[in-house]
Amino acid sequence: MLSQVLVAGLLAGYGVAVPVGAIAPLLIGLAARSPLRSGVAAALGVATVDGVYALAAVAGGSALARVIQPIATPTRWSRRPC
Repeated sequence: MLSQVLVAGLLAGYGVAVPVGAIAPLLIGLAARSPLRSGVAAALGVATVDGVYALAAVAGGSALARVIQPIATPTRWSRRPC
């Protein structure tokens, strides 16, 4: 069970990480125009910020789930077919 959840999470993360956004061409151009060290530093900065955003999403989502849980059951009741 845990391995299935882990694989599903890895596949979902891979699907989100693969698409190239607007920052990738900027980083490629920076690395091409300046020393490689500058491009690597910029890419590590972007990766760090992405990691912080991911951590905030996990923490915020967990907190939001706890807030929503008490009202989730009544909303499921209203979905029953009459």
